[in-house]
Amino acid sequence: QKAKSGENAWPLAGVAVLAAAVSLLRILVIVLALSLTTFSLIAPATLTAALVLGLSGAGLIRLQDTQTGQELNAKNPFDLAPLAIFAALFAATRTLNAVLLVWIGAGGFIALTALSAIFDADVAVLSALRTSAQSISPDILASAILAALAANAAGRVFVAAVSGTLVYC
Repeated sequence: QKAKSGENAWPLAGVAVLAAAVSLLRILVIVLALSLTTFSLIAPATLTAALVLGLSGAGLIRLQDTQTGQELNAKNPFDLAPLAIFAALFAATRTLNAVLLVWIGAGGFIALTALSAIFDADVAVLSALRTSAQSISPDILASAILAALAANAAGRVFVAAVSGTLVYC
């Protein structure tokens, strides 16, 4: 919306890319807290992606238009609607993961984890980690989490393209 209103899109894109890097690091912390084995499997790829995103985001922010000194409008941190949506998505994803794991096996587990991460990686990863207690091998769990992170990145690009934001960069 800010890019459409005429604000320089490059630093806005940079902030979005930095947010994606932070999201990857947040996922790593979650995985580290819940599964050290899975962490060791996904850390190299995830840290590399976070580093590339961080450097790219910083570079984009440096393209800031010095003529505009507009402030960012912060969202209300006490808004409970996102928390309720997160809880509902988590419950639905966890239930579907458990059902697909029984009916389809590991392939369905990886696919659902990736699909559920398109718009929210946290829900997908937490659900996958909790479902993994049902005899998922660390390799399959790591594959599901990495697929989720890739799907989330693709989902972010898709949303930017559909909203017309990519046109302004």
